[in-house]
Amino acid sequence: MSRHAPHQDQDRDLTGLRLAVAEMGRNPRVLRGHLPPAALVELAQEGRILEPVRVDLTVQRQDRRLVVRGLVTGRLELVCARCLTPFVGASNLQVERFFAIGADPADGAGPARDGTMPDDVVDLEDGFFSVLRFVEEELILALPMAPLCRETCAGLCCDCGVDLNVGPCGCH
Repeated sequence: MSRHAPHQDQDRDLTGLRLAVAEMGRNPRVLRGHLPPAALVELAQEGRILEPVRVDLTVQRQDRRLVVRGLVTGRLELVCARCLTPFVGASNLQVERFFAIGADPADGAGPARDGTMPDDVVDLEDGFFSVLRFVEEELILALPMAPLCRETCAGLCCDCGVDLNVGPCGCH
């Protein structure tokens, strides 16, 4: 492998990458690259994506399951739920998810050998693993329900609308 391979891997656009699970062997497959902001349509509804999302995943077939582990890194401009000020939310998200291969994940009464419960397993209805769909779902699920620019954000005055982080209002 050349000295330039890691850099080239990171520059690889993973937007259209879908793996046919039935064709995967037992050896782990490493997926490194990025997803451009334009491809992350659902995530863009949550905030402005500031740069390509970096992806470093290991995908491996284990028995009747697909195991996906790795790191997803991205930056999103969010709006504070208290003061309505835009701020940058960064994410270094460790991910791990199990996917069912060819069977309904609700089948079986107890945990699998690896300790996961059927509810912890996502069914791949079409038999393909999509990097774009997986990464987008993981990032959306990691977003706070009420994003805050900082924990101590004082918000806006409910009477006059002044940003109480800047100073007190005169309406009390």
